[in-house]
Amino acid sequence: EWRGTHDPAAYLSVPAAINFMTERNWPAVRAACHALALDARDRVVARYGQPLASSDAWWSQMTLLPLPPCDVTALKRQLWDEFAVEIPNIEWKGRQYLRISVQCYTGPRDIDRLLGAIGELLPE
Repeated sequence: EWRGTHDPAAYLSVPAAINFMTERNWPAVRAACHALALDARDRVVARYGQPLASSDAWWSQMTLLPLPPCDVTALKRQLWDEFAVEIPNIEWKGRQYLRISVQCYTGPRDIDRLLGAIGELLPE
């Protein structure tokens, strides 16, 4: 079996990645991302009243936004076509979700834009 070309770049870059995260106080960045994702999820839960998929202890920067019954495939298409928003959709155990991932470059305006688009497409 041929495993491809040996490229040491990935493991040689680990020290630089650790330094980058250390210099930028990454635990604080991660906590801010979690807080923003939590705010987004709580706002969706407050609007639609759907139960949570997991407790806060099980995630950091990526979580599910529980939606009311809807066609998540159509919603994903409309979010892109009408608002230029790309977000994964999930249908699990008969329930619909959007999977949000908040990173260091995501800001409150991004969350407001996403939730505004969802609100227009899925009225209460």
